[in-house]
Parts: sequence; C-alpha cells; structure tokens
Amino acid sequence: LGEPGTGNTTLLKRLLGNFDHNVHTAWIFDPHLTFNEIFRLTLSDLGLPPSPTSGRLAMIGQFYDYLIEQLRDDHIVALLLDEAQDLRDDVLEELRLLSNLESAGVKLLQIVLLGQPEFESKLEKPSLRQLKQRVVLRSRLVPLESHEICPYIDSRLAAAGYSGKAIFGTSAIERISYCSRGIPRLINVICDNALLIAYAKSQKVVSAEIIAEAAADLHLEEPYPKLLPSVSLIAPKLETPSEEIDGGREIMNEGRVAHGQADFERRTELIPSFHTNETRWAGLAAVFATLV
Repeated sequence: LGEPGTGNTTLLKRLLGNFDHNVHTAWIFDPHLTFNEIFRLTLSDLGLPPSPTSGRLAMIGQFYDYLIEQLRDDHIVALLLDEAQDLRDDVLEELRLLSNLESAGVKLLQIVLLGQPEFESKLEKPSLRQLKQRVVLRSRLVPLESHEICPYIDSRLAAAGYSGKAIFGTSAIERISYCSRGIPRLINVICDNALLIAYAKSQKVVSAEIIAEAAADLHLEEPYPKLLPSVSLIAPKLETPSEEIDGGREIMNEGRVAHGQADFERRTELIPSFHTNETRWAGLAAVFATLV
C-alpha cells in the first residue's frame, strides 16, 4: 500500500522484471473488470489462453491442472492486481475463493494486492472479514524523509546524464520537501518545472524562490491564511454607564491590537517573496535535461 505517487506501480514493474524463471506471474492493472474477465486475462498471461466458449468451470479445471503441474516442478504462480482499492467487493470475494486452491495443505496460488491506503479501510467491511483474515503480510510505501530527498534528486540527475555541480541549493531542497511532502512523483514534477524556470531566467542554480514559483504554478503550494487588518481584532465596545469598565475595555483592546499587529508581522515574515515570470521559454525546454 502507498499514497499516490510513492511508486507502487513502479515497484511492481521492477519486481516483475527480477523474478527467477521458476516464478510465473499474471499482472492485472485494470481494476474495473469482472472476475471472469480477470480470470481470462490471468490464464492468458500464464500462457493458457482459454477458448472463447469456455465456461467458468472448465477454466477453473484448466487452471487447477496448471497449478498442480507447477507445484510438481517446485514453481511458484502469483497473481498480482494493481489499484486494488478500486476492485469491487464481489471480485475480492471471488479472489478469496480462488485462494482456496491447494493440494495436500499447500497453497497453489499466491495473490498480491497493491493499492492505496483506502484499501485498508475497504478490508474493514464486515462482508470482507474473511479476506482480511487471509492477508498474511502487509507492507506500506511511505514518502521520502527530508534527508532522503537530496540523494533522490541527485540520482535522478545522474540518470539523466548530469554530473556537474549541485543544481539545487540547500534552501531549494527544503522547499521541495515542504511542497512535495516527500512524494517522489511530486518531487519529479516540481524539479522539472523549476529547471525550466531557471533556464528561462539564465540561472545555473535553482533557488528556493524558483521552487516556490514552480509549486505555485502547479497549485502545490498551500495557500497562506488571509490576514485581516488589525482593526478587525478590536472587539466593539458595549455601551455602559461605568467609566471604570470602559477604561478597562480600552486597555484590553489596545493589547489585542498590539498582539494582532505582532502576529501579523510574524506571519508575513514567513511568506517568501518572489515574482512570477509570465514568460515561459517552453521551446527551449528540450535542450535541458528534465527529471520526469
């Protein structure tokens, strides 16, 4: 499981390319299929294309014979389903029944479900409690830590063929960490746009201001709270015949104004100052190595 952009599908593709010859896999990447459609695709991926007229019982028999044959050869058969959070409940229940295929107490099929954190909530449904009980291993992909972002960017630049001095300054890395929340896909997009902006401005180093501009263009920058004038912090006076109470209220209001002004100044110091360059030299972007 992992948040969007943390690399679920990328990891799955890498895994598929590194299995030994004794591991046979079927990868289903479209969760909006019926179980019969998923089953037919599974058989096709395993080299067992069923006849168009084959019924469900015939396909299950064909699949079971194949699994028994692989077990005799000490091979492993795995079914991997991506975007599991979008699978329908009835499909998940059918997959659970499919996992019952075994011989002499040995499971014949390994099922791997990959998805977003919403899938965990889905498993909490009472109707899926039997499937939940069969999950023997859970793993979660988490966003990158702050100290991991700089090495990650360096590795992406190296993959693009860059080997010169550091392009992203320390303050820029910190800004990337804040705007991307450590999600690799967002880091890629922010850095790509920042490189375009830096190229257009003829700057060899990407600054924090450029990162802020790129994040704002991508609507990744969290909006700063709208600050009201300090006068709005003054509570309206209540008419009262007591001069003593009025005097005390004026002192309180003056304190609120002073506190509000200090808070206003403190918060405005946190807002980075940068200007948006309306001109983009998109035609020159292909000259510069990008991260995406």
